[in-house]
This record gives sequence, structure tokens and C-alpha cells, in this order.
Amino acid sequence: MAQKENEIRIKRKAQIKEVALKLFAFKGYHSTSISTIAREANISKGLMYNYFESKEDLLADLVMGAFEETEDMLEELLKPQLSPQEKIEAIVWGFVGHVKESFDYWKLLMSLGFQSGILDEFKTEIATKATQFFGKMSSIFEEMGAENPMIEAMLFASHLDGLFMHYLQAGAQYPIDEVTKGFVKKYS
Repeated sequence: MAQKENEIRIKRKAQIKEVALKLFAFKGYHSTSISTIAREANISKGLMYNYFESKEDLLADLVMGAFEETEDMLEELLKPQLSPQEKIEAIVWGFVGHVKESFDYWKLLMSLGFQSGILDEFKTEIATKATQFFGKMSSIFEEMGAENPMIEAMLFASHLDGLFMHYLQAGAQYPIDEVTKGFVKKYS
């Protein structure tokens, strides 16, 4: 019985997060209330608080989940036996695939960066994760003989962010696969 209750709890929590994600991404964080999330998830507002203490707690769960997914994906993609160019190709296609699969999720993450003050409580975590990412990318560019590997890593990330931003804004009209091929080709 306890296992079944736990499974139900996990499914319900995932459902709430999925609803919140869509509402935060398309309506904005400030414009979305706990009541709206509860209503869209077909649960009572009171039951919402059995899963998340507040809207801020729900957002924190979503943001921290993104950090964990990104770290796991990078770990999986950066196999030591790959050449630097193969690592870059794996990273680009891996992230593009993830953005295509989880469009709403990435739209939320991108939009949060433009919504005033929302990510303030995550500044330290974001800075730490960015430093780790740039360190990994810098090592790859150092292997490739880049003059300034850290600047190259930052340029790479800027291009990748731009690709995502255009795709998340334009959706299916954006030729993401063709643009990605061109982007990867620059590093081959």
C-alpha cells in the first residue's frame, strides 16, 4: 500500500510541475498563482501545499531539476575517448535534442532569465554551474589549440544560447537542424 501511495505522490508531483512549467513559461511566473496551478492540475489549492510549500518552492524544484539534468547530460556526453571536435558535436546535438524534446521546459528556463528578480535566489548556484560548464568547455578548446580557451568557451555558449533563443521564439518555423549542422561544422 505504501509503495502505491508513493507512486501516486510521485506522479501527482510530476503533474503539478508540468502544469506549473507551462504556466510559468507562457503566462509568466508573476502572472501565475498557486490557485491557477492547482486548478489546471485538477487538485485543490490545499492539496498543492502537500507537495510544495509555496510557488517559490515549486520554482526552485524546477530550476534545480534543470541544473541536475544539464550536469547529467554533460557527464554522459563528455566521454574521454572522444576527440575535442566529437565532444563539441555531442554537446551541441545533445542539448539541441533535449531542447526539442522538452520545449516548454527550456522556454521556461529561457524566459525566467528575462523576468525581473525571479532568479535572484539562484544567482550563486547559476554562477557555480556556469563556472563548471565554462571550465569543461575551456578544456575542450584548450585541446583544440584555441588561443584563449575560456573566451572561446564563452563564445561557444553564446552561440548555443542564441540558437536556443531563436528556436524557442520561432518554434517549428526555425530550421534548427540545419542551423545546428552549420554550428557544428564550425568546429570540425
